[in-house]
Amino acid sequence: MSHTDPKFKDERESYEKFLSKSLVIPADKAKDLATEVIEKFLPIKRFLNDYNPEYKCSPSPIIDEAWHALLLFTEFYQNLCGSRFIHYNPMCEFDAIEEKAGRYNATLHAYRNLFEQIPDSDFWPEQYPGYGEIKFAPIKIKFQMFINMLTGKTVPMSVLDSNTIGKLKTRIRNVEIPKEKQTLMLVDTEMLLK
Repeated sequence: MSHTDPKFKDERESYEKFLSKSLVIPADKAKDLATEVIEKFLPIKRFLNDYNPEYKCSPSPIIDEAWHALLLFTEFYQNLCGSRFIHYNPMCEFDAIEEKAGRYNATLHAYRNLFEQIPDSDFWPEQYPGYGEIKFAPIKIKFQMFINMLTGKTVPMSVLDSNTIGKLKTRIRNVEIPKEKQTLMLVDTEMLLK
């Protein structure tokens, strides 16, 4: 389902209303929270190839609540996941605080690198609850991407998690495709970044 599809818009609005009522927050804050889950956290999970069973990233408590609420919208959530379902494991709540804080650190690191911005502290606090300030130690995650070119050929490309969308598009342009003609897809989901 495309983000421009009317059904997507209707389902997203229902999710936002549910967040507002269930978390008792204003509608504009619920809309921002939905954006953080749908357009930031889920793409981070895909980017880190964090599907199941080894969890590599963790959300903040408010993002976790909103993600849990999103799971109640089963069809919408399945469509957001695309061809690779992103599982939710409530047992992670019982992991050691150091383990959760480490995954949270990886999430914030990926957020900063992937979106080239500092996460909104209303949703992503610098301190993991009960742990203290997060230190941003350099984390290098290397993975292989496959770029489908306009000519039909597929080009493998090794990238680090620290590569931004802009840097990635420049590398692709240097191979074959001008930046303005590129559309980045992450496991069947169009990245909402230019």
